[in-house]
Formats: sequence, C-alpha cells, structure tokens
Amino acid sequence: MGSTEQTRRNASGRSIHRPWHRRVVEDDTQRMVLLSLLAGVVAAGLSTLVILPPLGAALGLGDARPHTWMTGLMTLCLMWSIYCALNVLVLHWWLGRRDSEDLHTLLRTHSRGPKESLNPLGWRALVLGESSTLGNTATFSMMAMLVVVVSMWMPEARSVPTMRVLAVVTVLASWTSIVLAQALRYARLAAQHDPERPRAAGESCAPPIRFRGSDAPVFSDYVSLSLTLSTMMGAQDVVFSGRAARTAVREHAIVGFLFNSMIIAALASLLLTVT
Repeated sequence: MGSTEQTRRNASGRSIHRPWHRRVVEDDTQRMVLLSLLAGVVAAGLSTLVILPPLGAALGLGDARPHTWMTGLMTLCLMWSIYCALNVLVLHWWLGRRDSEDLHTLLRTHSRGPKESLNPLGWRALVLGESSTLGNTATFSMMAMLVVVVSMWMPEARSVPTMRVLAVVTVLASWTSIVLAQALRYARLAAQHDPERPRAAGESCAPPIRFRGSDAPVFSDYVSLSLTLSTMMGAQDVVFSGRAARTAVREHAIVGFLFNSMIIAALASLLLTVT
C-alpha cells in the first residue's frame, strides 16, 4: 500500500487523542447534528419573539398568530437559514485558513467524509445519517423548494412581506450550502487521490482535479470551482480526470440545474406576486 494509505492509518491511530470539538467538526454527521440543534434553539426563540407584539405587529405578522402552520413555517425558515450561516462560519474557521498541504492532509486522514457511492435514499442514509454529498445537496434543494411552494400556495404567507423575505433568505442559504458541500467534496476527492491504488483497465492515475497555474490549491479554490459549476458557467481553468471526478461533476450539474431552473424560477414568481 502506498504512502497515502499509511498516512491514513497512522492518523487514525492518533485520532483518539484529538480534542472532542475537532472530532465533531471533522465528522460531517456530528457537525450537522450539532449545528442543527443550535439553530433549532435559536430559531424557536427568534420566531416566538418576532411573532409576538409589538415586534410582530411592526413586521406585519400580527394576523399570523392564529395560524400555527405559519409559525412553524417561520421557525423552519429561521432554523434552516441559521444552520446554513453557522455551517459557513464553521467551514471557514475549519478549512478556509489552512494552507494547501495542511488542508489535503486533514481531508485525507481525519475527515474523509461520507461514502459518495451510498444510496441517498437507502436505510443507512435515512437512519444513520450517512448520506452522500448528493443526498445532502438534494436535501438543501428540497427544503428550499418546500418553503417557496408553501409560500406561493398559501395566501396568508404570500401576503406577508416578512415571509417573502424569509423565503428569499432560505433559498439563498440553501444555495450557499450546496456550493460549500460540493467544494468540500472536490477538495476531498483531490486529497484522497492515491496514484498507487489499483485501477480498472483504461483508468488513468492522473490527479482527479488539477488547477491550471496552481500546484497548491487551497479551500477557496475549490469553493470557486463549485461556484462556477453551480452557476452553469463551467470550470475553464480546471482539468478533471477519472470516473470519480466525472461522477462528482455530473451530480453537481444535475442538482445545480434543478435548483436554478425550478427553485429560482418559483422564487421569482413569488417575489412578483403582490397579493
């Protein structure tokens, strides 16, 4: 086995000595659960504060108090937006300030991420939370679609400017989370590349992702790559190689197309609706 596998084994043996907060941040499932709990507590408090007088009356939510479902929708929007904001801050603190060598070593050893081949609708993904990046990004998209569709169909929500603002914030937060989730997937794909691993006939041992003009990419480079693919601009200065890289780009393109064509269009219709 190559040096990459040896590095991973050595780091795994030392992982029990790592601080608990680092182990939580490095594990995608634990990080998502913790941030969701924090966001839920904050959102519940904020929604209660916002919908009650006098702030509720000032925001045009005075008539929303009798509608329990609207309170739930507001709490859901706040929770989702707060979770996405916390996720951005944590990822920036955790990965955004690392140099290239430190970043790739971390993603090759302590934070290898989910099994990308895992069925996002399988029992392991639903029960154990071991969802792939495709499953996570699909969840972000469905949450944004749910909020927009409910806000469009319910006149009580559509007529409240605050709810329309929350719908916009929720969609933007979901889109940002998709960009970051895909950026993390690309960074892990590059970090865990092992040229000595046995491959199928015809498969090249070339790096799956190579940035032209940069031999030491940092996390912001992967964010830029994900951003250009999410906006359908295409990655002009990046070379992809191998089936794993093509799979990642294909799944990203599918999610990005559905999000841009369906959710953004529905959101535009919501914003143009006056009553």
